[in-house]
Amino acid sequence: MHGQRTVADQEWKRSWRKITWAGFLGSTYYLLCIGGAPRVKYLTELDATPFDFGVISSLGAIVIAFQVLGSLVANRVVRRKPVWITLAVLHRLTFLAALAAPGLPFSPRARIAWILCVFFCHDALAQTSVPMWYSWMADLVPAESMSRHWATRQRFITAAQIGVMVLIAVTFHFFEKSGRVVLGFTVMAAVGVMLGVADILMFLGVPEPEHERTAGTHWK
Repeated sequence: MHGQRTVADQEWKRSWRKITWAGFLGSTYYLLCIGGAPRVKYLTELDATPFDFGVISSLGAIVIAFQVLGSLVANRVVRRKPVWITLAVLHRLTFLAALAAPGLPFSPRARIAWILCVFFCHDALAQTSVPMWYSWMADLVPAESMSRHWATRQRFITAAQIGVMVLIAVTFHFFEKSGRVVLGFTVMAAVGVMLGVADILMFLGVPEPEHERTAGTHWK
């Protein structure tokens, strides 16, 4: 029994290291592609208006409703892991369509409309996958040490993010100073997408415990 427990503990530690490093890669994806000044500057260069930024914020709030869909799916599928990985990879790759906007043969307003649609699909995929991931992690992380594990993970990610934000600021300043904002964001965001996909693929090596589904639950 002691030997089996030791093996199980080692497997759990390896899985948690993957989850922690994946969290760092995922947060880097968001810093490079979603948050901060580079995306705002990119959209401004493409003639986005204050109204467009308001629409982006509004759509970001509306798509939270997709968590209901994600919860329903999580409760009905036998395995959450492959469904979540598929949705999450699609979510990351969808952002590439926003980066393609400057090269599309559209008018400036049509390009912004394209980006708004891409952002909506991007965020909807993210919100749909959220309940599946939390359900999976809730079954995986030991209940008696859940708070300690999440706190340790978040401490590492937050500390690492500081360095990433400094690197982003320095890199984007170089592109901005040379008048190549669109190119700079495209390159940085493309790197972010690669890291974001790598984040999801790391979960291929994380086990999924069998989950208890609730039968007959109404969508409301």
